[in-house]
This record gives sequence, C-alpha cells and structure tokens, in this order.
Amino acid sequence: MQRNMRGWIVAALLMVVVQISIVPFLGHAIWRAGVPNELDVRAPNLEPVKQNVESIQKITEEVKKDAELRIQAARTEAAETVANIRKNATETIAKTRQEILGLKEQVKSCASIKTELEYAQEQNEKMKMQMEKMNKYFDEEKRAFERKHEQIELFTNTKEENGFRPILVTVAHHPRQDLLGSFALPTVYLLSIAFRYGWALEIFPYEGSEGQETLKQVLALGPKSSKGWGSGLQDVTNRKNHNPMELNEVVYDKLGFFPEQPDPSPDESKWVDVEPLPAPGPKLDEICRNNAIPRNGFLNCLLQVPIDSEDDNTYVAQWHIEEHGGTDAFFTESFRNIIRKRFWKVNRHRLKHYSDEVDSSEYNIAMHIRRGDVPKKMKKRWTEQSVFATVARRICESHPGAIVHVFSSGKNTDGGWEEIENIGGKCGSIIFHLDEYEFDTWAHLVAADSLVISKSTFSYVPALISGGDVYFPHDYWHFPLSHWKIFHNKNGKIKKP
Repeated sequence: MQRNMRGWIVAALLMVVVQISIVPFLGHAIWRAGVPNELDVRAPNLEPVKQNVESIQKITEEVKKDAELRIQAARTEAAETVANIRKNATETIAKTRQEILGLKEQVKSCASIKTELEYAQEQNEKMKMQMEKMNKYFDEEKRAFERKHEQIELFTNTKEENGFRPILVTVAHHPRQDLLGSFALPTVYLLSIAFRYGWALEIFPYEGSEGQETLKQVLALGPKSSKGWGSGLQDVTNRKNHNPMELNEVVYDKLGFFPEQPDPSPDESKWVDVEPLPAPGPKLDEICRNNAIPRNGFLNCLLQVPIDSEDDNTYVAQWHIEEHGGTDAFFTESFRNIIRKRFWKVNRHRLKHYSDEVDSSEYNIAMHIRRGDVPKKMKKRWTEQSVFATVARRICESHPGAIVHVFSSGKNTDGGWEEIENIGGKCGSIIFHLDEYEFDTWAHLVAADSLVISKSTFSYVPALISGGDVYFPHDYWHFPLSHWKIFHNKNGKIKKP
C-alpha cells in the first residue's frame, strides 16, 4: 500500500514538471502561428541563448586570432630556419671551396715533392751506380791481390835456379761463341784442373776474338741462322735484359770466380797447343822444358787449348778430367767452396725470390726446364714436364710444403705448363720465373736447397757450384758428381745411391 502511494506521488510530480516545461513553448508556438492564445502563456526568454551564441562567437574569434598568431610565429620561425640553413650552407660551401683550394695547393705541393723525390731517386741511382763501380773496382783489386798472394805462396819456399823460380804452368783457352752455359763451362773445367795441379789459368780476351766475330755473324743472320744454333738464340735475343754479345763480354766479371786477366797477355806464338791436355808427369815436363819462357820472375810453361780443337775446348778439358780421376777428383768440396764463396761476393745481391741461407722453415726447389731452342722433336735434349713433376713430388715427400720454382726462357712449345701447375703431392706453392736475367737465374739455381737440371750447361754449371742437392738426368753426356741424385729422363724415377 505504501509502495503504491509512493508511485502515485512520483507520477503526479512528473506531470506537473512536464506542464511547467512544455506549456509555455506550446503557447508561444500557437501565438507565432496566429492562433489566439487562449491559454495566455508568456513568451520564452531567449537572452541566455543569445549570450551563449555571442560567447561562442567570441571564443571562436579568440581561437582564430590565436591560430593566426601561431601560424605567423611558425612562418617567422620557418623563415628564420631557412635563413639559417642558407647561411650555414653558404658558409659550408665557402669553407669547402677554401678546403678544395687548399687541397689543390697540397696537390701542387705533392707534385713538386714528387718531382724532387724523382730527382733525388735519380741522383741516388747515379750514386748507387758509382758506388757499385767503386765496390767492383775494390773487389777486383782485392781479388787480384788474393790471387797473386795465392800464386806467390806456391813458390815462396822453393829454390831459385838461374835467377828464376821453378816453372809455373799456365793454361789458357779462347772462350766459345755460345750462350752463357757453353761459354762458361770450359773455363770452369780448366779452373778445376788448374786448382788441382797448382797451375795458373788465363782466358784469352773475347773482344776481337774469332768467337765474337762468329757470334756477330750468327746474330746478323737472325731467323736465317743455322738450325744448329736453334731457334732459342732468336727467342732470347729479343728478351728483356738479354744481349748474347754483352753477356759473353762481361760473363767472367759477372760470375766472380775466374782469375784476373794479365795485361798484356804474351804473344800467342809463345803458347803451346796441347790436345789432349797433359797431366803433371813426363809428357808435361818434356813440353815445358822445351817451351818455358821467362815471365814475371818465373819460368812459364804456356799451354793453350786450341780454338779449332776437334772436340772443342769443352771436351778437351772434360776428357782430361775423366781420364785423370773423374769429376770428383777435380771438383772437390774445398774447390767448390772457394768458387762458391767468390761467386756470392759478386752475386748475392741478385737473390730476390729466396736466399742461400739454410732456413728450416722454407725449402726451395729450383727446376730449370729448357725450352726455347729445344723443341720436342729434339729428343737428345728434351725432357717431358711430367718427368720434372715426378721428380718434384719425390723431393716434396722428404720436404713437405717445399716451394717449387720453375726457371725457363724462350718459347714453350708445350703450349702451357699444365703438368707443372698440377704437381700436387706434398709440394707447396709453384712459382714460375720466366725469361729472367741470366745471372739472376744462375744465382737462384746455385742458392736452391734442391736443384733439378735439364740437359743443358745453363743449369749444369750452377750445379757444379751448388752446395745443395742436385738432381741430374741419367742420359746427359756431361758427368755428375758422385753425391748427386740421378733421375731417369723418361719416368722421373730417382736412382738409389
């Protein structure tokens, strides 16, 4: 009952509120429509609404003004920022231009320094050449003194006879006209003979000799030269730093272990042609008794290996060596140590790829592979690449990681070096040294820990000087030393000692 009463009271109150709120508006609407206002309702008060509208308009104007001020401030700030950027850019460009100008000046300065450096280098090279000439002169003087001292020692304790000391035997020959190896080999042979017997050795001047004239004629023929000289002569003649004529003129100075030449040399009519070359004994005594001449305080017996020898002067000396004890009897360790020491005095500076010093961390194998004047059809001198590769692999089995250096010159008729490039096995790097200066190559052949030679005097002569292991082809017509290792020229198998 109480709940119902409360509901009726709430409903009545709501009706009153509705009448109070709606009736004035309805009356005003009827009045606006021209209908008589029978209810006499008062017109609404619109002033608050007007005030609200004006307030909104005012706020809008203030917001608009504030927005305009903010936009203007933003524009001003943007203009200032752009101005600052332009100013900084202008300053940066100006600074960069200054730096570029400074760099240009530095470039000019560097160019000037480069010119001065090049001039200094040029002067340094000139001074270096002068120093080399001076060193060469002093070395020559020293060697001349040492050799004179060696010769004097041989006779200081001997008794003079008729104002002269006992007979001094001197052997001499004319250099051949061949390239480096064949040119030097007979002199190396004669040097070993003279060393063993206590003789002196002389070499007739190459300049103006028959050999020089022959080589000039051959070089003048060019490609038309005799097949006996081989195409290799043409190949090497066109090679950088190579002049066969110049090589033969300077070879004895370049190698460093040959004796100084006397000035002047006795008239060639005083020399006795000997073929075969006699060893000390009755035959030599007879020759010297009948032909000795006074010279430099000694009775001199002048023996000459004739230039027109039937076997040429290389083989005259080689047959003498083989008939009187063999290669080991003449190329003794003491003799080879002496000439190797003299060789390094003049040639150690040529070592660029490796040194002659024993270094357990690096083992160097030098292989001379003769090509150029030796095509495959020249069976007598030809050795296949596969043979060299086999020999290298055998060496590397004992010296894992060994570096293989290949020295060759002239045209390679094989068409490439595929067999050598793929040696594999336990070998390390394979390095090719092609068409290098002959004397530089000789220095490296002598310095190698192991030297594998071709059938060529170009590598045979360095082998005679070498202090390392030498691998010698079994069918080569020159003679090996007993401690050398012999490999078969067809399959590369190494003969056991």
